[in-house]
Amino acid sequence: MYSSSSIASILALTGLVGTLFLATPVKAQLLRDADRCDCEDIPVKKRQGYLINEEKAIQLVNQMLVDIKKYAPQIRFKGKIKVIETDCPYPSALLCTSTANGEERLITYNNEYLNRISKEKNKLTWVDWHVLAHEVGHHVLGHLDGSSPINPAQKALEKEPKTGEGEKAVKGQNTKQKASDRHVKANQQAKEIEADFFAVWLLMNSNDRFSFRSFITSFDSIFVRSSERESQRRTTTKNKAGRSNDSSVESASHPFFGDRLKAMTQFWDKLQAKRVTLARAHYFSDAANAAYVELQPERVIWDLGFVAGMTVAGKPVFTSNGLPVAGLLYSFPDTKNWYAGLNISRFKWHSPLRYEADVAFSSQRYGTMLGDGSSKRLIETLDLRYLTVFPKVTWSPLGRRSNQFVANRIGFFASAGPTLRLPLGIDYTNSATTVAPANVPTLQVSVSPRVTIGIELLRKTIRAGAYKLAVSYECQNIQLNTDPHPKTKSHNLDVTLQYNFARW
Repeated sequence: MYSSSSIASILALTGLVGTLFLATPVKAQLLRDADRCDCEDIPVKKRQGYLINEEKAIQLVNQMLVDIKKYAPQIRFKGKIKVIETDCPYPSALLCTSTANGEERLITYNNEYLNRISKEKNKLTWVDWHVLAHEVGHHVLGHLDGSSPINPAQKALEKEPKTGEGEKAVKGQNTKQKASDRHVKANQQAKEIEADFFAVWLLMNSNDRFSFRSFITSFDSIFVRSSERESQRRTTTKNKAGRSNDSSVESASHPFFGDRLKAMTQFWDKLQAKRVTLARAHYFSDAANAAYVELQPERVIWDLGFVAGMTVAGKPVFTSNGLPVAGLLYSFPDTKNWYAGLNISRFKWHSPLRYEADVAFSSQRYGTMLGDGSSKRLIETLDLRYLTVFPKVTWSPLGRRSNQFVANRIGFFASAGPTLRLPLGIDYTNSATTVAPANVPTLQVSVSPRVTIGIELLRKTIRAGAYKLAVSYECQNIQLNTDPHPKTKSHNLDVTLQYNFARW
């Protein structure tokens, strides 16, 4: 609980509200990342410098850090945070390193934003409390030093080209940046949502007087309405010169104002349904990732994964000249009838349908038998190698469940589609007779129906990481070109494992 003297000491801190919900100029309602100040160029106000009541402000921040250790012991934050008034366009959290001061953590603010966001113009409100906790959250959640779980693509982009690589390294870096722009934007926006959630959770646990309803209603209604109207214009418009119209695009680092209010309200409802006093590791990052996906129900998601499997049982049905031929599919451990390759899937989170395709190398061994009972002996062996393409439609109810902020989803799925087998080669042996070269079987293209059921763990996040275990049935057509022409098919049962390692 924070003391009343501490509260009084930070009235000047209400300028921090600009960090979370910036009231921008009339022509651009949204944040512009290019206007951010960085550590090398902080325009400190000479007439005031550090806050007059800096010591009490830091005392308040330190009390927040004490409460964080109490309610979120997995957050091991060490360090001090200073609050400084600047002429930067809007407040922010910074991690600066200099020869004189070493590593220094700052929260910057500008008094110009004191009365932009709250109805109460000369009173500390829950909006101000939340924004301060939000900025502290950026520090303690690892958003500034790269230790946050929401960082994969951003770390890759921050790598400098090696000395001596020259123009080739620069081109490679530019290509990587273009390919990762969408992912990095998602990382940055998820961090803002994570800091929002963290602040709501911290105030709920550390201050018994915190009222979420008062927090929401403290916003200036004119600003809220204008921001909500802006959030409806999600499509970037182009002017005649081909440049983006600033009034219709969201910030690269901040989601729309209305979206953030919606996400915080849903998160608060979740906290009321199941109060979380001690936060587990990755609690906030998982919730923020899921919330980011939830706010974009029409976004198309692409996953790329590794898939591998084995045929564990099979019943060949072979005929030659209309007569049945005893056939067998070699089984493990004698032969590994296996396949391995890549899976790509396209889906929208709230849609139960996914469109997928497996592209894999597969290897199988079949044989034919002659005789009955104890006199049965092996006559032929056929080692088949294919490039297998399996386009399929998958049904899964995971995205339609109402638990919006649960990142790890476990459930069943079912798939169906044709399997296209493109021949890569065949090794044929006949131990009963000599086969003329013209009559040695050759492998041809075949198409077979395939159905799959399984269980999956699918992550509702901006990062991949899905796991699937599936059982598939395929009525495989084996097209052999030889004389006499046989009819060959096999009823096969496969077990498949899949791991998705990339998402965009």
